[in-house]
Amino acid sequence: MSSRLYLRLAGVLLLLLILLGSLAGLLTAHTARLYFEEVHQKLNLLVAHRIAKGVELGPDGKLSPQDESMLFMNGMNLNPSLEIYLLSPEGEVLQYDSSAEGRVMRRRVDLAPVREMQRRMRSIQVPEGRFAPEGIAHFRILRGDDPRHSSRRKIFSAAPVGDPDQPQAWIYAILGGQEYDTIASESGFGYILRGSAWILGISVALAAAAGLLAFHALTRPLGRLRGAIERFHGGDVEARARLGSQDEIGRLGAAFDRMADTILEQMQSIRERDELRRELVANISHDLRTPVASLQGYLETALGKDSSLTGEERRLFLETALRNATRLARLVDELFELARFDAGEIQPKMEVFALDDLVQDLVQKFRLRSEERGIQIRMSCPRELPPVRGDLGLIERVLDNLLENALRYTPRGGRIRVHLQEKGSQVEVRVADTGQGIPASEIPRIFDRFYRVEKSRSDGSGGAGLGLAIAKRILDLHSSPVRVHSRVGVGTWFAFSLAVSDPPLPMES
Repeated sequence: MSSRLYLRLAGVLLLLLILLGSLAGLLTAHTARLYFEEVHQKLNLLVAHRIAKGVELGPDGKLSPQDESMLFMNGMNLNPSLEIYLLSPEGEVLQYDSSAEGRVMRRRVDLAPVREMQRRMRSIQVPEGRFAPEGIAHFRILRGDDPRHSSRRKIFSAAPVGDPDQPQAWIYAILGGQEYDTIASESGFGYILRGSAWILGISVALAAAAGLLAFHALTRPLGRLRGAIERFHGGDVEARARLGSQDEIGRLGAAFDRMADTILEQMQSIRERDELRRELVANISHDLRTPVASLQGYLETALGKDSSLTGEERRLFLETALRNATRLARLVDELFELARFDAGEIQPKMEVFALDDLVQDLVQKFRLRSEERGIQIRMSCPRELPPVRGDLGLIERVLDNLLENALRYTPRGGRIRVHLQEKGSQVEVRVADTGQGIPASEIPRIFDRFYRVEKSRSDGSGGAGLGLAIAKRILDLHSSPVRVHSRVGVGTWFAFSLAVSDPPLPMES
């Protein structure tokens, strides 16, 4: 792609250089012609005046044959670039060089340019045949009709014969006649054109070389970027452009690098999510199958041996079936609740409440179960705490899950403590236990659904692994991160904080 772009840019550059160079050459030639014409006219402004001084007209307003021969032949022999004409006061061509017979195409000359020249001559003052420098400097080209052409106008010199205000005739001299045109085109202007052509060629060559080098430097990063994109498309996800420059192409390369990094991260995330999905499906299948199988087994046993079972045995079977059904119902409820959190269907209803009262109630709720397992549970609060703002029901669910988790993994003789402490504009809740602890490598995943530190998934190994996931979703809705610290064989604590309502807000119904 970059090579084709390079060729296109090079072609456009060369075309532009040729067009601009040709235009510059034509303008140079045209400017040179104007320059020569202006200089030529300024140098010969008095030609017609000098000729007119020696002219005497006959009664018919024309020159005698001898004067005519002397005027035209001598004048044009001395200056071959001149074409001299005698005009009537009205501009009619009266006499001219006999050698031009048959080549004069106009019989009348427009006198407006002639009179304009006389007006200019008077304004620049010509004393004793010399120009005032400041006047001649401002004299610009003035063209008049060319009698030898039907429409062309050329530079000229003109002067009245006799009284300037009432001239008897006009001496009209074309300063660049046909012979002048022929010689100028074959030599002077040809030289200019050849020189312009050389200048044009050298300029185009130098500009083209500089442009091609610049285009090469410009398209080379594009080639590197293209190569990186092709390698990335071919499966090399580590391919990067890494151009390093700060221009537009460099920023484009940096954008590609960032895009490639994002795609790589998303691919990794998709792989991780896919792995989690497979693990999730396996865990759900296992956690649903275990209570269902147990429930089914006990019910089938109870039905199959109904006549031989004692009342105590039948009650034991039914209690076990009920326990598995309750576990199954709780698992389904947690799955449904977690799905609602993921779908954004549950939003907190913020209210002001006393966090210490809520914790006290929950500690009392778990006290009987903890005493049955030989575990001490208590609450500590250094002083009266200000009310906090949050969803009372959801925060109760968080504390319930944390206490349930602590009770499940704390051995007999262990301790569970819920500590409340005001820290600035927040109240921190910390649930600590003296359980088996969590390995450091496992901590980042404990909030994943269905994840449990122990790998056994037997009926007695604990919950389904959804409690912590639900607790984290609830605290995320309260913009409160969960902090975890654990040491294997020593214990674990979970902590979160809620914002203090200060000043207290009215309770929401």
